[in-house]
Amino acid sequence: FLKESAPQQIMDDVKQLDVSLPMSSIVRNCTQNSEKAELNALLIGHALYKKYFAVGSEFEVNISWGLRNQWTAFHDLVLLKSNPD
Repeated sequence: FLKESAPQQIMDDVKQLDVSLPMSSIVRNCTQNSEKAELNALLIGHALYKKYFAVGSEFEVNISWGLRNQWTAFHDLVLLKSNPD
């Protein structure tokens, strides 16, 4: 599963992108609280999954069945780990 430092590394990488690149509204909206790197990374991942990888999503990308199933399983696992109730 994810290393403890992975969410912080993701957020650090986002901050190091060239400032001339337009920032995705998903990233911009999910990084407003920079002290919560793990939560930000989960929110970004969830929003991107819903927009591009979920079956029937508005901008569903054309990827193989196997790869989509891997993304879905990973997404579901992350959701379970972040919300054990």
